[in-house]
Amino acid sequence: MELTKDTLMSNKYGLISILFFLLYFLLGVFIYEDYGMSWDESMQRQKGQISTNYIHYKVSAVFSTPEEKKDFNSFFNSEEFTQITSRDKDFGVFYEVILVGIERAFSIEDPRSIYLMRHFMTFLAFFIGSIFFYKILMRRFSNWKFALLGVLFLILTPRIFAQSFYNSKDPVLLAFFIIATYTLIRFLEKKSYKNAIIHALACAAVLNIRIVGIIVPAVTFLFIFFELLKFDRLKITFKKYLLVNSTYVVLLMVSTIVFWPYLWETPIANFANAFLNMSQIDASGIILFYGKYIETTDIPWYYISSFLFITTPEFYIILFIAAIFFFLYGFFDIPKGLNRNNKLDLLFALLLILPILAVIMFKSVVYDGWRHMYFIYPAFLLIALTGLQYSFQVIKLVWEEANANLAMIILVTFISISVLFTGSNMLMNHPYQNVYFNVFAGSNTANRFELDYWGLAYREGLEFILENDNRTSINIHIPYGRLAIDSMIIRTDDRHRLRASEMESADYVLYNFRVLTPGDFEILQNWNAYMGNREIYSVVANRNKIMGVYRMN
Repeated sequence: MELTKDTLMSNKYGLISILFFLLYFLLGVFIYEDYGMSWDESMQRQKGQISTNYIHYKVSAVFSTPEEKKDFNSFFNSEEFTQITSRDKDFGVFYEVILVGIERAFSIEDPRSIYLMRHFMTFLAFFIGSIFFYKILMRRFSNWKFALLGVLFLILTPRIFAQSFYNSKDPVLLAFFIIATYTLIRFLEKKSYKNAIIHALACAAVLNIRIVGIIVPAVTFLFIFFELLKFDRLKITFKKYLLVNSTYVVLLMVSTIVFWPYLWETPIANFANAFLNMSQIDASGIILFYGKYIETTDIPWYYISSFLFITTPEFYIILFIAAIFFFLYGFFDIPKGLNRNNKLDLLFALLLILPILAVIMFKSVVYDGWRHMYFIYPAFLLIALTGLQYSFQVIKLVWEEANANLAMIILVTFISISVLFTGSNMLMNHPYQNVYFNVFAGSNTANRFELDYWGLAYREGLEFILENDNRTSINIHIPYGRLAIDSMIIRTDDRHRLRASEMESADYVLYNFRVLTPGDFEILQNWNAYMGNREIYSVVANRNKIMGVYRMN
C-alpha cells in the first residue's frame, strides 16, 4: 500500500480511537471490583442457573436411556422447572446462561468471585456495545471526532456508567440493542445473505435478553416496507430481495426459539404470553417521584421522559433540544427522498420515540427511574450529536469567518467544560454514580426521588463494621433480609463473621431509606427521631446521605 498523507492521517486517527477504547477498558478493569451488590443480582443468577439446568436436562434427555429419562422427567416436574415457566416471562435468559456457563466452565464457587466475575462480564458486554456505537456514529457522521465524542457521552452518563458494572439486565440490553441497530444499518445498506443472518442472530439475542427488543425487528420490517415502496431504487432483483428477507425472517424465528428455553415447549403460545406480560410486570410497590409516593401501577405518562431529563448530563439535554429545534425550523425543507443520513436519522427517531409511546399506550409498569428504558439512550445521543453537527453548520453559514471561529471556540469550550464537570462528578462520587441527578432535578433530591434503591452502599457499611468490630460473630439487620445478598461481595475471610438478625437483637442496623410499602413510609418518618443518635457511619453521594449504619449493641 502506498503511504500518502491521507493514509498516514487515517492511521493516526485509528490509533487515537484504539487508545481511547484501550484506556476505557483499563478503567473498567481497575474499578469493576469497587461496586456493591445490587438488589436483583442473585435473582438474575438464579434465572440463569434454572435455564442452564433445563438446557442440560433437555439436551441430555435426547440421548438418554429409558432409566435416565425417569430422572429427567422428575426434573421437568420439579418446582425448579416450574419457576422457569411461571415467572418473569418477559425476561429472556440469553446473557444469564452465558454468565452461568462461564461460572461452571471455570469452576468458580466462592460467592464473591462469582459476582465479581459477573460485574466484569457485564462491563465487558457494555464495552463491546460502546465499540459498535462508535461504528454507528462513524456511519452517520463520517467523522472520528464526532464518533469518539458520542462514545464519551455514553460513557460519561453517570447512572448508566455505574450500572454497566452490576446490572446484567438494562445496560446489557442497551449494549445488545446497539449491536442489533448496527447490524440493521448494515442490512439496510446491503441486502445480502450474510447481513441477513447476522442481523437475525443479533435481533434474537436482544429478544432473549428482554422481549422489548422486539422493537428492532419491528423497525426492520417497517424499513422493508419503505423499501418496497421505492423498490426501483434498490440495486437487487426482486427474487433475491425476497429470498434475503425470507432468510432473515426464518432465522429470526428459529434462533429466537433456540436462544430462549422458555419457548421450547410451546413456542407460539409462550411467546404470546411473554409479550402480553411485558407491559404488566408484577412489581407492585411504592416509588418516590417529585416528593410524592405513588404506586408503580399508577405512574404518570411523563415518568420516563422526566427521569431521562433529570438524570442525563445537562449539556446532552441542551444538544438534544437543539436538534429538535433545527428539525422543526427546517421541517418544510425536508427532501422528498431519503438519503443515507436522513434514513439513519429516521431510524434513530423511531428507536427513541416508539418505545416511549409503547410504555404510555400500554401503561407499562416501570420503576427505579428509567433503567428499563436505557436501550433508547443511544438513539437519544445520536439525535443530540445531530444537534451539535447542525450547530457547527449554522455557525459557519451565519457568521463571517472570524466570528465563526470565535463561536466554534466557545462551543468547543462548553463541550470541554461539560465533559470535565461530568467526569469530575463521577470521580468524586465513585462508586455511587447511580444516584446522580443534574441541576434540572432541583435541590433536596433525597426528599423528592429514590436514591440508592438497589442498596449498593450496604457493602461499604458492612466493610466499615468488619474493620472496626473485632467480634467473631456480629448480628446485622438489613431490611428485607438483604444481608444474605449483600454479604456475598464481602471478602471470604470476613463474611463468616456476619449473622442475619432481627432489628431487636441486632448489633448493627443498616438502612438505605427505601420505601416499598406504606409501613416503610411510617418507619422512615420517625427514623431520625428514633435512630439518629445511634448513627456511627453514613455514605454520602451527590451531597445526599444514601445509607446509614446504626449501632444497637
